[in-house]
Amino acid sequence: MVNPKLRFKADDGTEYTDWKQYKLGNLGSFKKGKGLSKDQLSEEGTPCILYGQLYTDYNEVIKSVVSKTNASLDNAVFSEGNELLFPCSDVTPNGLARTSYLSVSGVILGGDITIYKCNNDINGKFLSYFINSPFGKRKIYCIIQGSTVFHTSASSLAKINVTYPQSLEEQRKIAEFLSTFDSKVEAKEQQLEALQETKKGLLQQIFSQQLRFKADDGTEFPEWECCDFDSCFEFISNKAFSREFLCDDDTPVKCIHYGDILIKYPTITDIKKVRVTSLKCPELANCVSRLKDGDVVFADTAEDYTAGKAIEIAGLSDNVEAIAGLHTFACRPKYLFATGYLGYFLNSSNYHKQIIPLLQGIKVYSINKKAIKGTKIFVPCLEEQRKIAEFLGAFDEKIEVVKRQLEALRDIKKGLLQQMFV
Repeated sequence: MVNPKLRFKADDGTEYTDWKQYKLGNLGSFKKGKGLSKDQLSEEGTPCILYGQLYTDYNEVIKSVVSKTNASLDNAVFSEGNELLFPCSDVTPNGLARTSYLSVSGVILGGDITIYKCNNDINGKFLSYFINSPFGKRKIYCIIQGSTVFHTSASSLAKINVTYPQSLEEQRKIAEFLSTFDSKVEAKEQQLEALQETKKGLLQQIFSQQLRFKADDGTEFPEWECCDFDSCFEFISNKAFSREFLCDDDTPVKCIHYGDILIKYPTITDIKKVRVTSLKCPELANCVSRLKDGDVVFADTAEDYTAGKAIEIAGLSDNVEAIAGLHTFACRPKYLFATGYLGYFLNSSNYHKQIIPLLQGIKVYSINKKAIKGTKIFVPCLEEQRKIAEFLGAFDEKIEVVKRQLEALRDIKKGLLQQMFV
């Protein structure tokens, strides 16, 4: 039997026996959860898990159950402990390649959850890490069925081959090692979340003018001006290049796509540092205005209230050009702003609360140029703008450092999973 590259030894220093392979169906038993909906959740009651929470709230190991219900459920299905919970359906196959380990009993398990009870010679936490490893995910991909909505079933999961240590002690050591590493990742995630929450508070205080900066000589800056959007900006032309025209090649014309504004680009987008999607045929952009440093590009549509998110462009040069693409509109300041100020102001809650009442749509939200012309821009003097942008920029650097540390930990974990399973 093939063993993984990285293994533990017994407490007395001896080698554990070789790993073996069995079908998942031979290592435990399956059952299904039973109906439970979001509107049945409550502040108090019996702990419960909805299948959707396996995507949003839980990773390999469920350390605490976040939801409760007071609903009177006929024939509710309760956890027994040492179980794996598999979601049964998703709109993408990637979402189904996962499971979460639940150690405790007495938790109500909702519908569309496949519950797998491990035999006594299987450590469920170990098995969860295996299934969530690259090896385990590939095995689930092979059994997924469907086209628009994808599914797995107990009968298909039962056919998956699982390679595992015969020693329950080695299973435990692997599970505890990875669980300890996960704690480091979670601590870094919490640190990042705390910094991001602090930044939100700073943005709120700064742009509501609760927190003001002073001049270098200690004097107060002048009061801020309140200007119409239309008096601060002019719109410049763009072209709706869809994803089919875009690529990741290092072509000279970069195209700002609305989806990247929503989920990828930072508030101040330095074209030199961020991998901006390029046009496959740069000549297509000849009729479109090139962006300049300091221009602002809005995403005019989104599936939620992030529609209207904006980025400020930076880092352009003679060798790198950029244009605004699909579902965006670009604006050019009519007079000088400090670098970075507009990027932070236009993404503050103080400004975005002006945007939300202007959004149109039900499932997909959008905003148009005419509507945004009615918003107000709060403008401090140029020197205070500079101090605001520098202060928030320095805070963003702290956030970026923690993001890089978190990414490094996640990469290490990927490497460990690759070496510890087979």
